[in-house]
Amino acid sequence: MEKEDAIIKFLCSESGSHDYSIRRKEAAESLGLPIEKPSTALYTIIKGIFDNISKELELENSYNPAIILNGADNYPYSFRRVLIESLSNGTDVFLSEGELIKQTFMPAPSMEPQINLSDNRTFEGWKHEN
Repeated sequence: MEKEDAIIKFLCSESGSHDYSIRRKEAAESLGLPIEKPSTALYTIIKGIFDNISKELELENSYNPAIILNGADNYPYSFRRVLIESLSNGTDVFLSEGELIKQTFMPAPSMEPQINLSDNRTFEGWKHEN
């Protein structure tokens, strides 16, 4: 029970955030979990799945509205943020949908124009796909 409590404590508070990656060595040495290093063939499969998910969730692209707008005044978007896939039950996706809008305004006649970027969310939540 003590081992389980230590793991729960680490996962819930000590690791810092949900984007903290736990590597094999840390899982084995610090958490005492049984870790099996995959064979080259299995690693190739795992890497292929990761690359597919990374592309679908655009993990290599930072969320920067100015870059996404790329000079346009507006950009309707649908960002896939989480995937839960099942062979028998389709896919559940957590989506953020809306429109990025660039607005230029003059704070005062003697000042330079200012740009405001707004994110008008129209939907944020889970959707099921077959």
